[in-house]
Amino acid sequence: MPEICGWVQCRTALGDPGLTSDPRLAGLAPMQPNNLLFMDGEPHRQLRALVTPYFTRQRLDGLADQLGTTCAEALGTALADPGADLMVDLVEPIVLSAILSAMAVPAANRQRLGTLSRDMLGLLEPDLAAPARRRTINAAMRAILLFERDRRRGEASGLHADLERAAAAGLISAKLARSTPVVVLHGGYENPLNQLGCLTAYAVREPGRFKYAAASAPALLFEEVLRTFSPVRTLARWATDNGDGGQRRRRRGDLMWISLESANHDSDRFPVAEEMDLSQRRQHVGFGHGPHACLGTALARLEGRALIGALASVPDTTLREFSTTWRNGVVAHGPERILRR
Repeated sequence: MPEICGWVQCRTALGDPGLTSDPRLAGLAPMQPNNLLFMDGEPHRQLRALVTPYFTRQRLDGLADQLGTTCAEALGTALADPGADLMVDLVEPIVLSAILSAMAVPAANRQRLGTLSRDMLGLLEPDLAAPARRRTINAAMRAILLFERDRRRGEASGLHADLERAAAAGLISAKLARSTPVVVLHGGYENPLNQLGCLTAYAVREPGRFKYAAASAPALLFEEVLRTFSPVRTLARWATDNGDGGQRRRRRGDLMWISLESANHDSDRFPVAEEMDLSQRRQHVGFGHGPHACLGTALARLEGRALIGALASVPDTTLREFSTTWRNGVVAHGPERILRR
């Protein structure tokens, strides 16, 4: 599997016009995909511009109190349960509350879309077994049909309604108006689930260090967790030309994997790369880089701030009662369970 590794090489590749997220531009597909993640060029920029207003820091600041309340309630419930799983009982409620609220999904759809989000977990993993692959694809299709149902009933709302208006104006296709909310929902569930899961795993593994960092530099703590744990491990790109692929020559149509994990652990840039450094803000590529940099960065940081504040109130002895088992995919890395021992 061709892989691009290292800080400089990965950052260069993520901005390289000779590498694309759209297999059509690499000669591998006849039509433009109906998926924001697998688009490039002007169609991608146009669709991204429609989604971005829902994830600006100014707009999301209104969710801070709600997320604080969600964290406090979920944490209280989890700590009272001797069989608690902090991924299911704490992290997931935060993540679902955040993304569904950011997209302005109506209350009537939230439980169903929460279930479908869980079933889409691992959707982008290339090595899923066939039953799991069917589960993720079927969940995505059912979510698209839910948004299509709302369109037919005249009940589209929030981000979905804005996308339908763009489709009616001829700015995007009708398929994109229904598939894009699902892409945003999946990304806004799975990526923060892994990010906040890694943060929680660090808290239960190193409660003293976690609390010191939470009190002295909570923003740096969140960024360093993303760098050291690298919840998003790799990103796929296809070559649109014959040229320099970093560590190897590439040909048009080649699939290249960009290792964000290797960039975040490059010892030439990060001495003692496995250890957190809370003395200064350090760049990382945990949110990607270039034209496809994560749209939900501000939301992820808001979620992280709320969770850090909640976990900092838990006694060290209680945090040490939990242990973590991990899910390690090609694309993503995060806790599968954080259970009481």
